[in-house]
Amino acid sequence: MILGFKPQFKKRILNGSKVHSIRPDKSKRWKPGNIIHFATGVRTKNYDNFMKGECKSVQDIELKLYRSGLFMISIDGKLPLHKEPALQLAKNDGFDSLDDMYDLLFGMYCKNKKKFKVLTLKMRLIHWTNLKY
Repeated sequence: MILGFKPQFKKRILNGSKVHSIRPDKSKRWKPGNIIHFATGVRTKNYDNFMKGECKSVQDIELKLYRSGLFMISIDGKLPLHKEPALQLAKNDGFDSLDDMYDLLFGMYCKNKKKFKVLTLKMRLIHWTNLKY
């Protein structure tokens, strides 16, 4: 299965600093054993299938953003991650900070952000290493 990435993530995948990806997966099509075709420029003339790997595991992740700016992350329904583990999750996903991760994810996957109390994303962590949270 093809897993498309923004160009800035290619180097981090190749050097091993990005070890998973947070994606919507309502139909739960990602499963351990799936072959991953890592690519940039999906559905464009700049398509680059730069690596092949295997899905090692998948975990459910819920991200919440409160109007106050506070955020919460829980994985597989476990208690929320505290600041340092949450920052490590963001770094393992190829981001420099939690703010960068939240800006990209909520920017891409949340509609109608004008008036809200809490925005919630229910997604999945697709792992291609043995790391699990």
